[in-house]
Amino acid sequence: MKVPALFRELQDLAERLGYAVVQDTGNFNGGVCTVEGQAMIVLNRSAPVEQRLRYLAQALAGRDMADIYVKPIVRNLLEFYQEPD
Repeated sequence: MKVPALFRELQDLAERLGYAVVQDTGNFNGGVCTVEGQAMIVLNRSAPVEQRLRYLAQALAGRDMADIYVKPIVRNLLEFYQEPD
């Protein structure tokens, strides 16, 4: 699967998990935050898609997805970015 398609899969997964994915420009990399009770993943639109993919995968890695179908390639990517316990 190509990077842009994988990025779209992660965006869809984030939304199914209840995160709003916001892409904007500025002097930041990206990460997870909560604004007025809404969980968000903020990504820098001017960053290369590979970097945005990494930040999105890091934000989602380790989340409970037992009840959600996740394509094997996406699950493997999330496991790669999951921090060790």
